[in-house]
Amino acid sequence: MLEVHRGYSMADSKQAEPPREEFIAAQLRWATITARVEYDRLYGNPRKARETALAWLGVIELSTMGSMAGYTRGHFGQPYAPPKVAVAAAAPGLDMEACTFRVRLVKAGEEFRVLDDHLSFVQTQVGEASFKHDPDERRMQIATFVEDFVCVSWHQFGVLFPDPDAAVPMTFHLWKPDDGREHEISRLTCSLLRLHKTEDAAKLWTQSRAAELEAEHDKNHARQCNGKACARRGHTYRPGQD
Repeated sequence: MLEVHRGYSMADSKQAEPPREEFIAAQLRWATITARVEYDRLYGNPRKARETALAWLGVIELSTMGSMAGYTRGHFGQPYAPPKVAVAAAAPGLDMEACTFRVRLVKAGEEFRVLDDHLSFVQTQVGEASFKHDPDERRMQIATFVEDFVCVSWHQFGVLFPDPDAAVPMTFHLWKPDDGREHEISRLTCSLLRLHKTEDAAKLWTQSRAAELEAEHDKNHARQCNGKACARRGHTYRPGQD
């Protein structure tokens, strides 16, 4: 009977055992690849983004189901958590993330794949564009735009059992790099998005706007805490704790 060690027979382990030098070389190659990817994530991509970005996306995620108005109005019980903020660049060749949103730059003339169900939605947003059928994908179009656009996409919390014949929910927007408007995106949670020309401007907006929303929420929550309904739930407002 063969001796078994950690679930494998000694005979099997000898047959599968690689030369020591080959094993070390393979591990070093894998470590090098991993290190390069991590370096790009930590240093290379942010540096490239700062050098080439056409726009910066500021994101404010509000810890509430519903809308921005629902967050600022507060609620009975414990106060909502402070908003989360993040900034990412729309730069050529990069796909960056800010909170749960991804941002990338779609250059004029670059191919952008669109579901047939989203065709009119894209046309409404970008205006002039050309479309052709994707030969490799069913129900897919290849779009090219005459201007640069920033594509902001996110994960959509869909229904538990989706209808295969129904249109896929739209989980992206295409905005011009100089859009400058404040966009409210409501899913299970609510977020505010805005494009800026510089990273500093995006950071300033996220921090100042989030502070405004949090202060308004805290003020309204304090008003509720001073009421009898909130007190009955064992939560009485004390300055500095909310």
